[in-house]
Amino acid sequence: MTEPLPRNTLGAVRERGLARRDTAPTSFSQAAPEPHTPSGPTPGIDVSNWQGIVDWAQVRASGVRFGICKSSESTTFYDPYFAGNWTNMQAHDVARGAYHFCQPDQNTPQAEAAFFLSCVNRAGGLVAGDLLVGDFEAGSGNLLSWARTFLDVIAQTVGFLPVFYSGWWFMQPHGLYGDDQLAQHGLWLAEYDTTPPTEPPNWPVVAFWQFTCTGTVPGVAGDTDMNLFNGSIEQLKRYGLPGGA
Repeated sequence: MTEPLPRNTLGAVRERGLARRDTAPTSFSQAAPEPHTPSGPTPGIDVSNWQGIVDWAQVRASGVRFGICKSSESTTFYDPYFAGNWTNMQAHDVARGAYHFCQPDQNTPQAEAAFFLSCVNRAGGLVAGDLLVGDFEAGSGNLLSWARTFLDVIAQTVGFLPVFYSGWWFMQPHGLYGDDQLAQHGLWLAEYDTTPPTEPPNWPVVAFWQFTCTGTVPGVAGDTDMNLFNGSIEQLKRYGLPGGA
């Protein structure tokens, strides 16, 4: 008989994460031309210090269901708006995620993962359904080992698989594709187009699609990154801390 994996091992975390996402998204609806929101299942936005203070009450009233906000970058930058975003998304029934902008040329993956988690804890920590995201759009050379280690450290610490964010323009020259382990992480793909994106090699589905960086959303100053999750809000929360859905 095969013995069950201990709950604190990466193997167990991966098994639980993949099992929770068993009801997977399938395909995006055909998108409308920008700047209109594509007719997809669950709309969301992502923000950072560039947007300043966000009025999440207005954002939620506009129909946005989830928000992913920058918490940190490298091992020194803590987004000054993160704590406010983190608190107010929860207060206004916006499913929430935090992302870390990775700088692989500057630090070890272990150091950046630890800093990311410390920033989230500083803002109040995680509740059921919260997402964590590694943002990969900087660095040189083959970054597969760095990315896997960064994501593994987070997964083993929090007990669920963080989401991987990037664009094919960056993934291809830096070896961030064609790897079964990396493809176990939910994919948030940046592809500014009116046609739903194709899955990169090894990923079964694009879970999140960032389709424009020039959207307009009530409560957010200036251009806004707009996204769709390829499923329901309940499915989205299964990519986060267990207990959300």
